[in-house]
Amino acid sequence: MALTLKDYKKVLEIINLIYSIPDRAAMILSVWERLQKLISFNDAAFIPMDFKTHNFQPEGHVLLNHPPEGIYQFCSYYAPLHPFVIKGWHLSRVNEATRITDAISASRLIDTEYNSDFQSRFHIFYELGMSLGSQGDTTGVMGLHCPRQDRDFSDKDKEIMNILISHLSNALHSINLMETIASSKGVGMIYIDSDRNPFYMNDEARMALDGRPVSVIHDSGFGTAPAFFQSKRGVYRIRTVQGKGRIKKIILLEPLLSEQSLHPKLINYGLSRREEGIAILTIQGLSNKEIAERLFICEQTVKDHLHDIFEKIKIHSRGEMTAKVLGLRQ
Repeated sequence: MALTLKDYKKVLEIINLIYSIPDRAAMILSVWERLQKLISFNDAAFIPMDFKTHNFQPEGHVLLNHPPEGIYQFCSYYAPLHPFVIKGWHLSRVNEATRITDAISASRLIDTEYNSDFQSRFHIFYELGMSLGSQGDTTGVMGLHCPRQDRDFSDKDKEIMNILISHLSNALHSINLMETIASSKGVGMIYIDSDRNPFYMNDEARMALDGRPVSVIHDSGFGTAPAFFQSKRGVYRIRTVQGKGRIKKIILLEPLLSEQSLHPKLINYGLSRREEGIAILTIQGLSNKEIAERLFICEQTVKDHLHDIFEKIKIHSRGEMTAKVLGLRQ
């Protein structure tokens, strides 16, 4: 069933609401309240996720008509039993609404431990779930639920959520980043005005740029992929916060892990000591020529080592290596 003009109008109202409330819990609850006029569901849950470990975190959860103890039980035990997690869809289908019955039939779901020990306890069965992600970070997961006696979620319900998901993801990510700004030390901040010119940057950003214009920072906007910036001071993870009024956006430059911190992340790939050193310099953004000069070897030797490194890590590019070693989505 296609969305009507009236449906689109209500969806647009929800999108405007998403960007108008700066508080995470208040925004999510307001969205659910409006959403119940478009989609029939009895309860809902939002659970934050650590983007580095991909573990669900009960702290910071938001609930509608769902007991809090269910979230702690889910995070501590039942999450690995969820059909989405079993199939890896919570990581591979970011910003895509999916019914639980898309992963497993209703008749098979009834016989699972997840249903008999968890869902039935909290009177839920049908679920419309989604992982929310922006700029390479998975913000969390959200699920709308119905009891078994109700109908399953429709294709129309999925279409509505697929329109809203990217907006929810970007808004939640911006809220997280604003919290980072409030408490951050050592993170570069650049405010860009409506004419796309920088009108403020802190000392960390000035040192990272080292006299170069802000235009050398190529951020990924508000997409799902991570972005990086190479400076003489090191490599920075770029994150973008959508601004308001005169501020078009805020660019954050977060220093990546130090060389010492990268060693443990490379241990399990079977790299030689020389390969590990080259991998670290590559992740830090140095070119083949710069690596060769630093290690006093020829550039072709660096290329040969990188070929072997790519084979061992099972990747095909520098960007893939950075993303895999640092646990970032591409």
